[in-house]
Amino acid sequence: MLVSVTDTDAPAHTQPEISGIESLKKLAAALRERGLDVECREVCANDVEVLGTAWGKRLGIPRLRPGWLLEARKA
Repeated sequence: MLVSVTDTDAPAHTQPEISGIESLKKLAAALRERGLDVECREVCANDVEVLGTAWGKRLGIPRLRPGWLLEARKA
């Protein structure tokens, strides 16, 4: 799963606590607790090309905003 979340994606009336690798590590830990083996790493430009994601290209990941790749499989 290609994920890109920044502070500007948070609703204006909330504290921006949804961005960054730390939040994704928490998500990965929660998925592991539910029986999935999860790897999380920063996306490179080649990942966006290989995944063929138009969404990733439109957002300019990783050139204009950060992105992370989460890979999950049954443990």
